Amino acid sequence: MGKIARKSTNYRTKREKDNSITDGKYLILMLLSSIVVGAITGWFFMTIKPVKKYSTTLPNSQNRNEDSLLKSSFNSPLVNSPTPVQLTTPPISNRFSGSPLPENTLAPKNVNLISELEKLQGTIEKLKNISQTQDPEKGLELTTKLINDLKESERLIKIAKSNHPEPSINQYLDTIKTYQKMVIQWQYYFLSKRQLSNQVIQANQSLKPNKKTSFINLSLQNKTKFIEAVKAKFISLTFDDGPTLEYTPKIVAILQKHQVKATFFVVGKRVAKNCEILKMIYQNGHEIANHSYTHPVFTQISQPQQRKEIIDTQESINKCLGLEYPTQWFRAPYGYQNVQVVETIAQLGLNNAQWVVDTNDWRKTSTVASISNSVITVKKPGVVLMHDGFMTNPNRIHPQESSSRQNTVDALEQIIVKLKSRGFEFATLSETIK
Repeated sequence: MGKIARKSTNYRTKREKDNSITDGKYLILMLLSSIVVGAITGWFFMTIKPVKKYSTTLPNSQNRNEDSLLKSSFNSPLVNSPTPVQLTTPPISNRFSGSPLPENTLAPKNVNLISELEKLQGTIEKLKNISQTQDPEKGLELTTKLINDLKESERLIKIAKSNHPEPSINQYLDTIKTYQKMVIQWQYYFLSKRQLSNQVIQANQSLKPNKKTSFINLSLQNKTKFIEAVKAKFISLTFDDGPTLEYTPKIVAILQKHQVKATFFVVGKRVAKNCEILKMIYQNGHEIANHSYTHPVFTQISQPQQRKEIIDTQESINKCLGLEYPTQWFRAPYGYQNVQVVETIAQLGLNNAQWVVDTNDWRKTSTVASISNSVITVKKPGVVLMHDGFMTNPNRIHPQESSSRQNTVDALEQIIVKLKSRGFEFATLSETIK
C-alpha cells in the first residue's frame, strides 16, 4: 500500500509539473500574440494617412433629419463635436480645359466657366480651414464668405449650363449643393458656440413666470431715454409681421449682400407656416424677436391672453429651430401698450421694444422714396420700424394698409448705402443698445 501511495503521489506531482509547464507555454504564447497584434495595429494607424484633398469635418448633425439640424442642447455647456467626413469634387473635364467646343458655342462663355470652376475649387480648399477649435466669430465670418462664394459659383455655372448644357455641369452643381449643406451645418455650430460663449444660456429661463429682469423700457413714453441708450452712429433695422414667403427672403438677401444684421419681430402663426424662412433668418446671423402669435391689440385682451400670445410665439420659434432660442425682445402689435402690457412683458423677462423712426411702409400711400427719406433724413435714426409681413390680423385690417411690401424691399438698399456713407454701423437691436 505504501508503494502504491508513493507512486500515486509521484504521478500527481509529475502531472502537476506537466500542467504547470503547459500553462506557462500558453501564457508565453498569449503574451507573444498580444505583442504581435499591438505591433500590427500600431503600424496600421501610423501608415494609413487621411485623404487631405477636399477633406474636412462637419457637425454630428449631418445624418439627422434636416428639420432637426439645430437640436443642440443649450442646457449643456458642451457643443456637439464634428465628425470627420470626406468629400470630393468632380474633376474639371477636358471640355473645360481647352478642347474644341461644338459650333455655335460662345467661346467667352467657356473661358468664364473655366475661371469659375477654378474659383469653386479654391472655395472648396478653404473648407479645410474650418475647425471646431476656431473662434466662433472667425468661424462665422469664414462660413458666411464661403456661402456667398458657393452661391455665386452656383449662379454662374447655371448660366453656363443654359448656354451649353452637358451632364458634367450637373456634377458641379451637385457638388456645390453638398458643400452648401456642409457650410450651413458649420454655421449652426458656430452660432451655437458663440451663444454659449456669451453665456446666453441663462436667457433660456427668461420666459419663466414672475421672473424679473433688468431691462430697458423702449416704450414710446421713454423714447428720449432710449435714444440716449443707443450707441453713437449705430442703427438697428427691425422688421415686423413676418416671416413671409413673398418678402422676407428678398430682405435677407439684401442684408446679406451688404453684410448688415437686423432684428426680425416674428408672428408665431407665421413661424409655424414658414419655418424654413425663420431658419434662414437664424442661419444668416440675424436676431429673432417676439411679436405675438396672432397679432391682436394687446390693450384689448386680458393679461392671461397677453401671456399666452407671447409664450406661444416663443414655443413656435423654439420648435422651428429645434432649440431654446434666447429671445431678448417683445414688441406689442401696432405699438399699443398700457400698464398691464408693460407688466406682462416684464414678468416674462423680455425687453420692451418700440422704435425711433416709423417708415410707415405699411400704408398704401407709401413709396420707395417716402420710406427711404423717412430714415436717411433723420440725424439719429436709432431703431427703424419696417415690415416684411402684411395683412397679419385678418380681423383688424386698416383701410390704408397695403397688401404689398415690395416698396420696403426696394427702399432697403438705398437706406443701407446712404447711412453707411454717413458712417453709421448696422447691428441687431441687442447690439445697438449700450
